[in-house]
Order: sequence, then C-alpha cells, then structure tokens
Amino acid sequence: MTETDFRPARIGVILNPLSGRIRRRRTKVRNCVDALPCADVREASSFSGVNAALESCAAKQVDLLVIVGGDGTLQMVLTCLFDSKPFAEMPVLVVIPAGTTNMTALDLAAHGGPVRVLRRLRRWLQNPVSPRLVKRRAIHIRQTGCPDIYGMFFGAGVITGGVSYFQDRNRKLGMTGELATGVAVLRFLFDMLIGRTSPIIKPVQIRLIGRDGDGQSKSCLFLLGTTLERLLLGMRPYWGEEDAPLHVTWVSKSPTRFWRSLPLLVAGRGKRITAHDDYYSSNVRVLEVIMDGHFIVDGEHYMAESRNGPLRLETSEPVTFLVP
Repeated sequence: MTETDFRPARIGVILNPLSGRIRRRRTKVRNCVDALPCADVREASSFSGVNAALESCAAKQVDLLVIVGGDGTLQMVLTCLFDSKPFAEMPVLVVIPAGTTNMTALDLAAHGGPVRVLRRLRRWLQNPVSPRLVKRRAIHIRQTGCPDIYGMFFGAGVITGGVSYFQDRNRKLGMTGELATGVAVLRFLFDMLIGRTSPIIKPVQIRLIGRDGDGQSKSCLFLLGTTLERLLLGMRPYWGEEDAPLHVTWVSKSPTRFWRSLPLLVAGRGKRITAHDDYYSSNVRVLEVIMDGHFIVDGEHYMAESRNGPLRLETSEPVTFLVP
C-alpha cells in the first residue's frame, strides 16, 4: 500500500464512552462519529466488548478502523487484533485522541481534540486524496501463565508510580490533554525533588537477560520501552543508534547528577551523560526482564512475578495508521 492508493471501502468505528475527553462531550463526539460516511459504529469499553466489535467489523470486511478513545482503548484494540486475529488482513487504523493523555495519537501527529480530528477525517473521507499513512510496531509483552499484551509504551519503577500520580490528580481536577498531564508531571518531579513522594513511587529491582542468557541485575529508578518516536510534551528519553524498533532506556536507582542530567535525558541527548554507568539507552528487537512488581502499558497497570520467568518484550509486525 502506498500513500496515494488507499481508498477505504468499508469503515468501522469503535468508540469508548468512558474515555476521558468523551464523558463531558459525549453527544457532540457521537454526532461527529455518526456524520462519518457509511461507518458502522460500535461502543465498547472492555476487552470483551472490543473483541465483539472487531469480530463484527471483520465480518463486514472493514478496511479502515477508527478508534475513538485514549491509549488504553488503543491497547485493547491492538491486543484483540493480534491475539484473536479476527481479520484476514489487518485494517488501517485511525486514532482519534479522546482519552486523557493520547500519547500514541500525539506521536502520530493527530493534533487537536476529538471533534476537530473527526471533522478532518470526515472531510478526507469525502475527498480521499493523498492520505498520510504512518507505520508503527506494537510491543508484544508476554510472560508464562499471563495473557499477552500489545501496546506502544512499557514502563516500570518510578514511571509506574508517576502514572498513578497524575492519573489520580487529573481525575480529581477533571483535566485532560497533554498540557494537563504536563502540569501533573512537573508537580510529580517537584515532589520527588523535595522527597514528598508516595510509597508506591519506588525503584524496581530487575534482571536484564542478554543474548547469551546471562542476567545483569540492576536496581533501577525507572525502565521504559517504546516504539513511539516521541512521548508526552515532546519528550524523547532514548538515544540508541542501533537499527531496531524498540527504544529501551533505564536509569539506575541513585543516578549521578540526576537533576542536572534530567533535561538531557528527556530531550534524547543522553549520549552526553552515558559516561556515567547510571544511564543507558539502546534500540533492540527483544528485551527480557525478570522482576517482581507493577509495570504499566499505555497507562494500564499490570503485575510481573519472577517465578513465572522473564517478562519478554518484542515487537509486532508494522501497523498502518492513517492520520487525518
């Protein structure tokens, strides 16, 4: 498929009514969804609901799937698409930023609120010329005895507590969007600086498994893995140069000159601080981690237990996204 020859024949829409930017403007968003030409619309907010919606879309041979929700909704869709495989051929996806953070949509440059992006999509569907198609791989996360997970961002350590922190803060204040999340992140960092963090915000003890099967034990302030090219607020905290799709970064428990190094870290200029063994980043195809504790995937919380063996992160086949 090239950027000039995609013309959708059948359109399916999965709308999560519980997404953060839909709850207070549900009628307006739904009206914009209903205005999409020839679209089959399904509401779903759980894995079972998403799976049923995808099976219906597959039966109708949908080739353009519009996801109206946040990062968690996209994670459910990707997991069901790859795990259940309802489609003989993967449809092109459109992500409408209707969640609280919408990190994947922002990475794809789907800027604006859900109403604005839906209107742009409608205009394109009425005159489908020069579509902008972007490919990204999902992270496939698996561990023995646990359901497989597909998502775009994995985090452990302080990241897990940080996500809980600003999810709770945004929920209490009714804030959504990248700016609101940025305010919460800055407050979280300030609390870390003055030592006023929650007990759940703590480093994670991990063992990284190399190609030879040997493990390297680390107590990390945080560990992240992503296939996205930019995170919230334009952050790009990885600087590996290897030709591989999974960006991995970890920072040790008590890193040297952390607060002075933080601006370089989030800007992706970490090569200037890698003289210290406390900072590491590379691009890999597979990452295996042995750990006990919580981790997050696209804002959703999960638990890893070392008795189940390594947590294995690898990447899926490329997924094609249309950006209206």
